[in-house]
Amino acid sequence: MSYYKELELLCEIFRKINMSIRRNGDCVMMNLPLIFSDGYMAVINTRMMPDGKVRVSDGGRIAMHEPLTPADVYEICDKHNLEYDLKDESDDPPLDCEIYKVVDKLHFCEAVFAIIKASMDARDMWG
Repeated sequence: MSYYKELELLCEIFRKINMSIRRNGDCVMMNLPLIFSDGYMAVINTRMMPDGKVRVSDGGRIAMHEPLTPADVYEICDKHNLEYDLKDESDDPPLDCEIYKVVDKLHFCEAVFAIIKASMDARDMWG
């Protein structure tokens, strides 16, 4: 086996172990190799909408695992062109807040990267 094939195999093993994809009800979840400052792993939740668009979400994990304020969430979402659903009225972390983007299938990868960048920005604010 060439060393390129061996390296490709190692990369595939890493991806299968650390970037697993699983179903949870009407949602498909994908682990990301990104760790929040409290040690929890970032996850992308995806859901097909009735109109055929895809909702790409952090599943509420960014604001749950990083000590963000509502102002931090607004800033991060504005920077990455994301939406948010702030479910409580408290300013004290952890917030119950889902960060998401609804896109057509063509823009799925861009939405995933926007959530990844938002996760990184949130961690860097406090890390």
